[in-house]
Parts: sequence; C-alpha cells; structure tokens
Amino acid sequence: MLKKCKENKARSSLGFLLACLFILALAAVGWWFWNHMTSPSPHLNFIVLTINGEPRKILSGESILLHPNDKVKISEISTSIPLNLNIRLVAENFDVNALRFEEMPVAQLLPEQEIFNHYTFRVQVKHYNENMGFMIWNIRPFAEDWLDKANRIINDKLRLELLERGVALLPDQEKLKRRLLDEYKKQKKWEKAARLLEKMEGKGKEQNVLKELLDVYGKTGNKERAIQVLKDLVKIEPENVQAGFQLAAAFEKNGAFDQAIQEYKALITKTNEQDRLVIYKNLGYLYTETEKWTEAIACYLKASELDQKDPNIYYNLSTLY
Repeated sequence: MLKKCKENKARSSLGFLLACLFILALAAVGWWFWNHMTSPSPHLNFIVLTINGEPRKILSGESILLHPNDKVKISEISTSIPLNLNIRLVAENFDVNALRFEEMPVAQLLPEQEIFNHYTFRVQVKHYNENMGFMIWNIRPFAEDWLDKANRIINDKLRLELLERGVALLPDQEKLKRRLLDEYKKQKKWEKAARLLEKMEGKGKEQNVLKELLDVYGKTGNKERAIQVLKDLVKIEPENVQAGFQLAAAFEKNGAFDQAIQEYKALITKTNEQDRLVIYKNLGYLYTETEKWTEAIACYLKASELDQKDPNIYYNLSTLY
C-alpha cells in the first residue's frame, strides 16, 4: 500500500513537471510570436522562385530577367514574420500572388497576354500595408521570338513594322538588326537601310558594313556620303586597290580633280603594269583639265612607255605640245 502511494506521488510530480514545462514552452512560443508580430521593422529575407523546375533565390532589392514562356512558381517567402501571417505580394497590373499557389507560364499573367512587349514589374512584399522589401521582374522575349514571328508574317508592311519594333526594343541584337536591314533592301527602302547601317557602323568601322553602305549610298545617290565611306575603306585597307580606284573616280566625277589626282598618284606603287597604264592616262587627263601641262605631258609619256600602240596617247601629247 505504501509502495503504491509512493508511485502515485511520483506520477503526480512528473505530471506537474510536464505541465509546467508545457506552460513555459507555450509562453516562450507566445512571447516569440508576439515579439516578431509586433517587430517595428518587419523585413523580407529572400524569395525562392522555381523557374522551369529549377529553384532560384532572389534577395530583397534584386532584379530578375524572365522570358514570357518561363514557368514560374513562388516556392518560398522568407520574412521576419512568423508563418508569414498577413504577408502579401503586390505588383501593378500583374497578379503575382497567383504564382504562390501554382506553377504557370508568366505570359498568362501579362496584360492581354501580349508577349512582344517589354515589362518591368516592381513586386513588393507587404505585411498588412507596410513594405518589407521588393524585387524587380523584367520580362522580355528573345530576339529569336521576333525573328520567328517575322518569318511567319506574309504581309510586307506588317513584317517590316514588327521588325522595326523589335529593333527599337532590342537595339543591341545584331541578328535582329541584320534581319531588318535585309527587309529594307528587299523592299527597296534604301534611305532607311542607310540610316540603319550608319548606326551599325558607329560601333566600329567594319569593312563589310562600309562596303554595304557604299552599295546603299549608290542606290540613294548620296555622293558625299559614298566618298566618305570610300575614304574610310582606303584608310582601313590601304592596299585595297579597288577602293582606291573607286575613290579617285568618285572625286573625278564630282569635279574634285585635285583630290582625284592625289588618289591616283597614291595608287601607282600599289598596282600592276596594266593598272598603272590606266592611272597615267587618267592623270594625263586630269592634269590637262587643271592646266598643268608639264605634269600632263609627263604622265602621257609614262603611258606611252606602257602602251606604244594607243594613238590617243600620241594625239593628246601632240595637243599638249
């Protein structure tokens, strides 16, 4: 009987102890909970986004780039608020909270589901109405999306408008600009092609771009710009005989005989015998037009040494004498 009383007393003491511990633990949890809920500066730690099946941690204040077809779900929100009670996400014209409950393509949440716009959403995390942190979501299509859509448009005008819009939004995408340039050429919009090429040339005087510019300026009839391009080509490729001949001929055609003479003279040491014959004949003509008789005679004599059967050389010489 005594033994049984002692056991009951022990059980009673243990139960009392456990009850005390439970009350203390409950009080601690309550205190922790109240302390965090009434914290004067609740804050966002990070958000984990699952993008196409891969988790990515985004810190408060960071930016993220997404494609409209990316499948996204908000997997975790880490804040200073216990259990994230009364936490909500806010973004203007973008139902970001929907991504807390299911994974879906971002395009489904875009205004009118238009994927060929560039969007920047400031996603704010709030406790009640108090801001705790934010992220910046930049949603952009790829250059390949623009190209693919352009290739599926039959109407020339609509295709051109789409490509121009794409280049305006993605000015650094060279393949998109190249596609637009090809479309300008195809539709014979030479002035627009020239302006686009000039912008492409501005990043560095690349030979291929300059040669394209030369061709386009030929279509537009812009002689002054064509001459400038030829100057750039000759400067970049001093051994480019063809560009040198073109520049000299352009000066001659514009009546800038003295400049044409300088360009022809610069070609003499870079050319073969057949080309030098042409140069001396042209120089003879240009010196004659500028009334530099001695120089004209000297050039025609050089030409006669290379071609003794051309009667025009001797006729010009006799006239000059």
